[in-house]
Amino acid sequence: MKNYIKEKIRTSKVSRYPFPYLVIKNFLPKKDLISLKKEFPDFDDLDANDVLIPSKSFTKKSILPQSKLYKILLKTKPFNRLNLSLRSLEPQIKKKFAKYINLYVDKKYQKSKLKFHMAIASMRKGYIKSPHTDRRDHLIHCLFYVQSDENKGGNLNLLELKKKQKI
Repeated sequence: MKNYIKEKIRTSKVSRYPFPYLVIKNFLPKKDLISLKKEFPDFDDLDANDVLIPSKSFTKKSILPQSKLYKILLKTKPFNRLNLSLRSLEPQIKKKFAKYINLYVDKKYQKSKLKFHMAIASMRKGYIKSPHTDRRDHLIHCLFYVQSDENKGGNLNLLELKKKQKI
């Protein structure tokens, strides 16, 4: 899995607008994706006591690394392989974005030690998130749609911030 992902990252093109990012379709080998899908609980099966529910609409549940469920998932071979693979790819991702990090990240933060952190979010069918900024304190942010049908969702729209107009 690690070498497959590494090659996907290596051959991907960084888009620069409205900020540096890349999109990698078929990020995981199909057999690994199928194995992962079997391990992930459905939205309705997630116990509210073991997830973070970030909104009053209850349409999204986040599984955080300190939770019991996350630790159970780590004991499964498919999820553990994914976790270790992504953790090991940090240097390659930094290299891929090096010129943008140097350009956009303040010098005092460029050499700071990043800490790997992977949280999992599960959304109710038909979930749509309004425009927002994902965690500004993350240098690397990955969105991975495990249970999406390419013809029915899982789309990511990148929007440009517009300058506020004086009224």
